[in-house]
Amino acid sequence: MNVAASVRGVMHTAAKRGLAVLTLFAAAHVGGYEGNTHQQITFLAARQFNACVGVETPRLTPLEVRYIARANADQADKGFWRKLFRWNYYDRAGESGRFLWTVETRMNRHYAELTQRLASEQELAERFSDLGRVVSYLQDATSPAHVVPIYTGRWWRFSMTDRFNNYPVDVEALTAALTDDCTAVRGADISWEQLLAGVADRTIGAVQEVIPGLPVGWEAYWEFDEGDDAFGQYGVAGNSFGRRTEFPCGGTAEGTERTCILLDNDPLYRQFALARHREAVQATVAAMTLLRSPQTAVAVTDLSPDVLKLAMAAPRRR
Repeated sequence: MNVAASVRGVMHTAAKRGLAVLTLFAAAHVGGYEGNTHQQITFLAARQFNACVGVETPRLTPLEVRYIARANADQADKGFWRKLFRWNYYDRAGESGRFLWTVETRMNRHYAELTQRLASEQELAERFSDLGRVVSYLQDATSPAHVVPIYTGRWWRFSMTDRFNNYPVDVEALTAALTDDCTAVRGADISWEQLLAGVADRTIGAVQEVIPGLPVGWEAYWEFDEGDDAFGQYGVAGNSFGRRTEFPCGGTAEGTERTCILLDNDPLYRQFALARHREAVQATVAAMTLLRSPQTAVAVTDLSPDVLKLAMAAPRRR
């Protein structure tokens, strides 16, 4: 019996370790927005920033924008080993979490390290590449699954990502929504920490809002845990953002259960995604403004006069 118990103990330990390994390898395929989405948002933000800044603030040059967008997308599509040991979930409790002692589950610590480096970096490529990595975290903080947060690597369901993260950016509608809105430039007198916290708080608020015309909120899709330091879970609607889904949403006056239905690419989905993507653009503009502020601006070493001349050629928005 002792031998049998020992064998069962070994098998139980091996099973737990195997589950942990599977979870780790699933994490290597977990991310926020795809690299292409990050790039679309970044390019829109750069255009918005350059149109909104005054004559006293240098515009972003094409080369600087390229560094930002490339580093942003690279971080989103980062390599297997980096993704394995650094996840990008927001820490609502203010305590950077770890899994199996070696995996950094939250973005906050690395975000803070990057913003601290920005204050002293003088080489153009490194400075604007780090801004791209900062921007990547800010943009991911507009994704509900990364702020609630919900662990999206569900290998047992053959699901490795949150469906919202793959929802396409409606560039035309987003451009129209932004128009000449320069509030992100004018209102960027905040710290890097406050910028991330503000973006995350607005995402939390968006998830808690009632779905227009329905008796439930978006928590039907992303459900918070009772504690700020724990992962949440998918709600009654499941990981189904963007697709047709039916889910229970309360009772009627007659005592029967009510069913709520959203259709494939429902206008309610488009409205929610547009607001989150607009937040991502505005957060990126605010980060660009913070980098250009007197407190963080430093002289870079390889800015070509020809590139600067090209960047200053377009008309400014008043």
